[in-house]
Amino acid sequence: MRKIVFLFIVLAISLYCYAEEKETEGKPQEITEITSKLVEMDARIGKMSEEIKKMQEEIEKIKESVKLLSYTIRDLQIYTQGGATIKPDEDAWNDIKRGMSVEDVEKLLGTPEEIEVQRTGGEVWYYYGLGSISFDRNGRVISQKTFKQLPLERKVR
Repeated sequence: MRKIVFLFIVLAISLYCYAEEKETEGKPQEITEITSKLVEMDARIGKMSEEIKKMQEEIEKIKESVKLLSYTIRDLQIYTQGGATIKPDEDAWNDIKRGMSVEDVEKLLGTPEEIEVQRTGGEVWYYYGLGSISFDRNGRVISQKTFKQLPLERKVR
């Protein structure tokens, strides 16, 4: 009886191992398919990352163009109407520092609505809706005043 039980156990183990072997025969093919799909997806992700970087660069170029266009429209308004309805960017206003040149300020804020020449040789630039910037005779920022009342109307002379 023991021999029969032993043979039965050996037969059951061999059938179990055979079934497991059959089950894993198809798996290497599935693994290679999955691996190739992962490689393909990784390549696609790489391409998408490059495209995203290009788009971000294009967005930055568009932002610069919009900024330039805004300055141009503002300058045109000042020229034709004597005042602008578009005020300079407040973040740029906060970037103004003592000692900056006239060119640097104009690059950041655009043309002022009014320039007042001082007897000392300096100038005061007025940006209505924001404030004024005073320059010394060498064209360097010496002070910046922010107007508390918005919007500030043009001075009547």
